[in-house]
Amino acid sequence: MMNDYSSLFIKDAMDNLASCFDYAVNFLGFDIDEFTPFFLGSGYDSYFYNLYPQYVSGISGSDAADRILEKCNVEFSPRQYITSSSRSKEYWGGWVLMYFVYIKKMTFKELFEYISMSDILSMYHPYHEVSEDKFVEALTEVLLRRRKTTRLQKARIEAGLTQGQLSIKSGVNIRTLQQYEIGSKDLAKASYSSVLSLANALYVDASSLIDTVL
Repeated sequence: MMNDYSSLFIKDAMDNLASCFDYAVNFLGFDIDEFTPFFLGSGYDSYFYNLYPQYVSGISGSDAADRILEKCNVEFSPRQYITSSSRSKEYWGGWVLMYFVYIKKMTFKELFEYISMSDILSMYHPYHEVSEDKFVEALTEVLLRRRKTTRLQKARIEAGLTQGQLSIKSGVNIRTLQQYEIGSKDLAKASYSSVLSLANALYVDASSLIDTVL
């Protein structure tokens, strides 16, 4: 499938995004799901998706991570990034993530409505030992199961908020919020204070957010 102009840059993009996530987590100390909203909010998700040479080949993955954090006004101390022959789980995650959006022609934002980076990393065993295409098949199956809109997700979209914005506004951890939205955690079993915080942030009744999707 790599026979067009974009194929000239896809391998560089995969390596750079892999290094970007590896550096952010293992050198700067960010949680993988903490860093992802910065990636999405910085515009770099679009640069990678569109395979802009100046971003996927012209700078390193660690430089990209630094610029992402700077653009999002996040305080951090830059570190020297040293590549290793033994690739981390986060490196693998960035590598297959880039491959997935390239093959599926699905933007990062569209994908992260249903899948988190933690979800991808949870697939490290056994998929790091097989081809990228096998990973694409497996993640596609997960995605198809999850692409049902929960009431919480529908309310958030109608309110015009991103997951990151709702997390900040409600005080609910973004990883937990993502799990509620895709149904891997049952919002009906959440604490009343969490449901109420989400409802208040969305200006809806708490009961209107509860459903049994998935």
